[in-house]
Amino acid sequence: MIFAVGGVSALLGSLIAEPGATRLGARRAMVAGLTLSGAASLLAPLAHGAGVLSVVLLIAQQLVGDGAAVLFTVNALSLRQRLTPDASRGRVNASVRFLGLAAMLLGSLAAGALAERFGLRAVLVLAALIRISAALWLAGATIQVPDGGDRTADRLG
Repeated sequence: MIFAVGGVSALLGSLIAEPGATRLGARRAMVAGLTLSGAASLLAPLAHGAGVLSVVLLIAQQLVGDGAAVLFTVNALSLRQRLTPDASRGRVNASVRFLGLAAMLLGSLAAGALAERFGLRAVLVLAALIRISAALWLAGATIQVPDGGDRTADRLG
């Protein structure tokens, strides 16, 4: 039942993705999504046992984290499509998907090894901090567009 909250939250995230990008700009919407999903991920390691507090923490993580992740994902994909020439979109999307899945595989193996050594909760905290670090990097990033000029994602709409 706790994961069902994440599904509802993801639906809400998809509904606010476009208005969020319009109001904040694409980059700020993506930064907000990454930051909120990373911060929400910090709640899961705090859940111990099957008590009420654990249930509340996990529901809060799903409620905030899944919607925020969808806010990031929708805006990142929209930005990638806007920056990619029509003839290259299929190859670019396939390459990004392949690299993402490869990173997920390597990250899972590394996380398993780290969890054996340092414990699962420590690795969950590390993963959340990495996501927040990615948001901080994105906040200062400049995106190279195909015409050779630099434009930030915020200026792209």
